[in-house]
Amino acid sequence: AAARARHHATVAAMGTVTDEVAACIDDDFANRWRTLMSVDDVIAALIGETDALGVAERTFFLFSSDHGYSLGELNLNWDKRNVYDFDTRIHLLVRGPGIAPGRAIAAPLTNVDLAPTILDMAGIFDYDAGDVDGRSLLPLLLDDSDDDFMNPSSAWRADVYIEYTYIGIDGYCGMAEAIENPDSNFVAIRRVAGSARRDGIMGERPFLYAKFLNGTDGSVDFSLLDGSQHEELFYTDDDPWQMHNVFANASAELRAALRAEVERWWTCSGDACP
Repeated sequence: AAARARHHATVAAMGTVTDEVAACIDDDFANRWRTLMSVDDVIAALIGETDALGVAERTFFLFSSDHGYSLGELNLNWDKRNVYDFDTRIHLLVRGPGIAPGRAIAAPLTNVDLAPTILDMAGIFDYDAGDVDGRSLLPLLLDDSDDDFMNPSSAWRADVYIEYTYIGIDGYCGMAEAIENPDSNFVAIRRVAGSARRDGIMGERPFLYAKFLNGTDGSVDFSLLDGSQHEELFYTDDDPWQMHNVFANASAELRAALRAEVERWWTCSGDACP
């Protein structure tokens, strides 16, 4: 409870994970792995079909997900609607022509990058970049100037923007507390290790910053910087599970910079985004 006291109210108030709740979480974990067995079958069938058609070597395959999942972290017994890495960080595996096996990219990517990436893969380049919030990953995937491409150029973004508005989800696995409440609306930026950007006051360390506001059904104006009910800052190199909110210890200059950066993301669209 002490580790959660500086988190937003829903997390801070979560109850104890009892033996009954823990057993339910374990069942959820096992069932999610069982479900993946059918996903494996679908992937194998798809790749097998492209092999049979003779097009596998000129086909791009992308394997990802839409979100992570809570399985007891911070006493959150289920679901996916929080700002922390276990809910927001996902895999992205890509295979296709021109992509070197084993290539790893440290650039901060996000789901909005998939649409322009797939358009580029299909050879469709005449779309308006102002109509999409993401950027094509294809140049990163195909760049062979560095066999271990772990430090993308400064032209790529340094942060990933995350936002969520409350819809209302009850408890589960025997816990009485709701998994989210009207204090669960947030906008956030996540800077990862390996980002090229080094911008003064926000420094070089990877971090997660989130600003929470109360509201329901999308009726939240995140531009009201002075109306923030709660803010969180975690340095994820030392705190990978986001246990210790250090926002209260941040300087006034750093707080202002973080608020300005998340506001910049909140109000941008298309190729005007960082």
